[in-house]
Amino acid sequence: MKRSVSVLLTVLIFSFVTLNPQPIDAKGFKRYRIKTKKATVDFVDENFGNFGEKCNILFLNEDGSRNLFLRVWRELEPDQTAPALNIVGIRIYGYNRAGNIVYDVDIDDGFKLNHNEPGEWIHQLEAIPKKVKKVTITFSGYYQPE
Repeated sequence: MKRSVSVLLTVLIFSFVTLNPQPIDAKGFKRYRIKTKKATVDFVDENFGNFGEKCNILFLNEDGSRNLFLRVWRELEPDQTAPALNIVGIRIYGYNRAGNIVYDVDIDDGFKLNHNEPGEWIHQLEAIPKKVKKVTITFSGYYQPE
C-alpha cells in the first residue's frame, strides 16, 4: 500500500537586534512543503538562522510507529562571533486529509544557543497519530546580543 506524507515546515528567519531582544514578527516566516510517497521525510535547512544555525526535521513512519525528530545546531569557527539564539517556543500542528487540526503540541521550554558558542538542541515526539497527513512546525524566538 502506498502512503503519501505531506509536511509543511514553518521556520522563522531570525534578525539580529542590536539594542534589546525583540520577538521576530510573522513577516519573517520561511515555508517549506515536502511531499513524499516514502515512509520517511528527512529535511535539513542549512539556513535556519543568520549565524550558521541549521535545522533538521526527521519524520519517521516505520513499523507502525510515527515519530518526529527536531534538531537545531550551530557550529562556529574559533574566531567567529554570534549572538545568543533564544527560541522561546515551538508549536507543532498535525492536520488530517481534510485540513483539520488533529494533533497539537506546544513545546514551551524552547532552547538557547549561547553567545559565541556552538550548540545543539534535540527533541523527539513519539506516537504521532496515523491520521496526521501534514505537519506545521513554528519556532518563535530572537537573537540576543551580548
